[in-house]
Parts: sequence; structure tokens; C-alpha cells
Amino acid sequence: MLNAAVTAAADGGDLVPIYYLAGIIAAILSGLWALRAYMASQRARWVAEGRKEANLADKLESNTQAAQGNTKAIENLTRELRDFVTNANDRLNRLDNRVGMLERRGGKDS
Repeated sequence: MLNAAVTAAADGGDLVPIYYLAGIIAAILSGLWALRAYMASQRARWVAEGRKEANLADKLESNTQAAQGNTKAIENLTRELRDFVTNANDRLNRLDNRVGMLERRGGKDS
């Protein structure tokens, strides 16, 4: 077929421009096909990234809520620990007062 095109071109035929035109059309079509394939892969990548970001946003929201719950729990524990320390301090002060009274009594009796 190529021989026929070369022969026709040598004879002054118009067959060679048709081959050039077919080659150009084939190159354009293959370029468009490659562009379509590239855009499809990009679209899939963008969709995957969008889903990933949406999942990260959901996880961030749940982590924020968990952190707020942890903060409340820490505040409750701190309050209870403060009450315990205050109570223990009051008891120690009362015991110290009793010991002081007993020492003063012991000192008067001797």
C-alpha cells in the first residue's frame, strides 16, 4: 500500500496527501484519547482526595468532641482531687490542734 502511495506520488497522484491527512487525524485522535485517559485518572484522584478530606474532617470533628469530653473529665477529677486535698488538710489541722492541746496538757501535768 505504501509502495502504491509512493508510486502514485511519483506519478503525480494525490494519494500521499491523503496518507498525511490520515496520519494527522490519527495523531489528533490518539492525543485526544490520551488526554481523555489523563483527565479520567485526574478526576478519580481528585474524587479520592475529596473523600479523604471529608473523612479527615469527620475524624477531626469526632476527635474534637472526644477532647472536649476528656477536658470535662479532667476538670471533674481536678475538682474531686481539690475537695479531697482540702478535706485531708482540714483533718490534719484538726489532728494538729488536738496534738497541740494534748502536749499543753501533758506539760501542765508534769
